[in-house]
Amino acid sequence: MKKKKITMLLLTLSLAVSFSFMGAGTVFGASFDAKGDSASAPVSADSFSLQNSDPTETSVNAGGTLAVSGKTNVLINYAADYNKRDTFFVIKPAKSGALNISTLTSTHVSVNGSEPQYVNYNASYDWMKTITYGVQKGKTYKIKVSGYGTQINITNGDRNYYNKVYIDTAKFTGKAGKSERKASKIKKNKVRKGFVVKKGKAKYYKFSKRGKTVKVSFVAQTDDRIRVTVKAKAYGFRNYKMTSTVGRGYNVRTLKLSLHGKVRHMNGIIKVKPYKKSSGTYTLKYK
Repeated sequence: MKKKKITMLLLTLSLAVSFSFMGAGTVFGASFDAKGDSASAPVSADSFSLQNSDPTETSVNAGGTLAVSGKTNVLINYAADYNKRDTFFVIKPAKSGALNISTLTSTHVSVNGSEPQYVNYNASYDWMKTITYGVQKGKTYKIKVSGYGTQINITNGDRNYYNKVYIDTAKFTGKAGKSERKASKIKKNKVRKGFVVKKGKAKYYKFSKRGKTVKVSFVAQTDDRIRVTVKAKAYGFRNYKMTSTVGRGYNVRTLKLSLHGKVRHMNGIIKVKPYKKSSGTYTLKYK
């Protein structure tokens, strides 16, 4: 059978997309769209009034360690010295899913030895205001907050320096498979939630559709990146494979597979796994 050229469209970002072809037949047409933000973030820190000087639920001296649970507002007291210090928080989540952290000042945050990432609620970009980690219920996590202090109550005569930290956990789970053979089936137009932990195992999902096209959407909230692999096959077409990472600042990916106007039954596998030391939450959907 005569081979057709691969049709590939890269939108918004210049991304490297890899294909794997086996057997004879026509090649899938694939367009890959990447966007820099998302209105469908799994969780938010809207309840945290970082800009005001209202008393917070608890406080800790800069350089100290504090055990927290659930939704917590913490005031870090730097006293008269605003210089950068490391403050630690220990939490054992009651729910599997998301661990969300926001800070008032320019801060670098890491959890259980993950790569430090910048967080600042007053940053110009929304994705810098909050950071999300994937966590397992009942496991102990140590949060390292490295930041400076700022004066927040000087009008009332308080010349001490502070940082504010918001810590929250949220359930964000959904059925997933442990291998391609045991992949969990996703229904058309139904959102499937999930999370991955640092150095955790991959999770697998499968989809099936009869038609000319299929569109797979992936939205992530992560401290760094999450790796996604999509495989698809249809009668008369060579098998398709794409692997990409979804980053903290570019957290939406939409992949459209086309059968060049032919109606076929398409079967696909989606593999989700953490990238290096990263973790996070995500949603999957296809139509």
